[in-house]
Amino acid sequence: MASILYPMYNQSVWRSPREGRALEWPKLGILVGVLLLIDLGMLTESPLVLYPVAVLSAAGVLSLLAMVFSIVWVMIMRQDNAFEHARELWLPLVAGLTMAFVLILGIDFLRLTLTHTWGGFPGLKG
Repeated sequence: MASILYPMYNQSVWRSPREGRALEWPKLGILVGVLLLIDLGMLTESPLVLYPVAVLSAAGVLSLLAMVFSIVWVMIMRQDNAFEHARELWLPLVAGLTMAFVLILGIDFLRLTLTHTWGGFPGLKG
């Protein structure tokens, strides 16, 4: 998802986006290799591997949602292709992160309303 979203983000935010591919073949090979190592580490079911992967997974979902909502914020404010430096993006990024947290809070509230528990569906054991 990130390899698709990253070029879209760059194209919609920067005044003069960098031409070229976002993911060259060597970078793709390194990415696949790292993912295979992480997958093999997860198969060991070691808490030393699973906890950091869980934190990275949650941070990845949050960052993807923040990127999507910051793009939406940039489009709503009609600031497409208006930024030159990363420090200028603080408001769209904060707005996107806030909208991401609101979405997650809404999903959690809906789940609490439907199941009356934070632990998932009552009666199901994993």
